[in-house]
Amino acid sequence: MKKTRPGDWITLASGVLVITGIVLLVIWQWPQISHLFSNPTEIRSYIASFGIWAPVIFVALYVFQIIVAPIPGTLMNFAGGFMFGWGGGVGLSWISCVIGAVIAILVMRAFGRSLMRIFISEEKLDRFDKYVRTRGWAYLFLLYIVPNPLGDTVNYMAALSDIKLWKLLLMVAVGRIPSLIVGSWLGKQSIHFSTIHWIILAAGFVGLLVGVYLIHKPLENLAMKLSVKLLPPNSPRTPASQPRGDPE
Repeated sequence: MKKTRPGDWITLASGVLVITGIVLLVIWQWPQISHLFSNPTEIRSYIASFGIWAPVIFVALYVFQIIVAPIPGTLMNFAGGFMFGWGGGVGLSWISCVIGAVIAILVMRAFGRSLMRIFISEEKLDRFDKYVRTRGWAYLFLLYIVPNPLGDTVNYMAALSDIKLWKLLLMVAVGRIPSLIVGSWLGKQSIHFSTIHWIILAAGFVGLLVGVYLIHKPLENLAMKLSVKLLPPNSPRTPASQPRGDPE
């Protein structure tokens, strides 16, 4: 049976308050937001009006999205290509992913396990830790590369492991590159999109999300099998809690 502590509920309540505040802010500013998004060129002009601060604002928003995850990161990547071109979009999105991962992992390692105990038993968390210690680095790396329902919440999942921060950041820095390249390229091309192009893109994006959700179990199983091949269970990194040489 799961055991929770008063601090766990305080952490959860704080998160709910922050998300509620964000939703209320969006509702309050919705007329301005909807006006901007009704004209793509106006968005670019608006962003350009901030001058040198435009990239800084974009990175800040992207990092915020990674930490709070109110919208899929793919949309921010798309927006980066739209506003700053293909090269600029990839570069700024990559920087944002690394910075966001650092903050998300550090925050989760400081408070996250307390929050996770509300939903997951300590026994299950320990099993996850054990798996990651033996061969989970390959599994996590595949989650960063392959589109999956977890999205940027993979950072929080990875934070529960004892993998060193620099190794996790290396996974992020390398694993996110393919999706950043594709997303930024689409964003750059979108300035020339007609209505039918936007409809096709939206339908494709929704279809991708639905498809990944429907086959996320096979994807997860495939990632596990590949991770076992990359780092077999008899790896020398056997957890100390598991006696070596004991008969099965």
